[in-house]
Amino acid sequence: MKINENIASALRFFKRLAIGKCAFCNIAEGTHAGSVTMKASEPIDSQNLLVSAGEIEGEFSVASASKKPIGVCLDEGAAGDIMSVALPGCAESTFICKTAASVSAGDSLYTSAGGKVSPVP
Repeated sequence: MKINENIASALRFFKRLAIGKCAFCNIAEGTHAGSVTMKASEPIDSQNLLVSAGEIEGEFSVASASKKPIGVCLDEGAAGDIMSVALPGCAESTFICKTAASVSAGDSLYTSAGGKVSPVP
């Protein structure tokens, strides 16, 4: 029961500290383990698409076959929405990506149209 007592004590502390104010915030902007939040410069109609840096700093768009991707968008939404972008080499897991063609285990993958990956360069 020690854990429950510690939690109750922490909650009492924050209630006294806040006095009618919120003590916590669930803000989504910033950097999170292996990902960043960025603004979509266009509608993102599906999760798990490769994205590239947008024309404006802090924005991203769906990667085309000719653009170098910066990560994988983990969300879907409208232009102007803040979304999570997983960063290769920083995340603690592998990524699920949409494919443009059949992929087999061990295939090298390349950027394809519409933010998808393909075994064909």
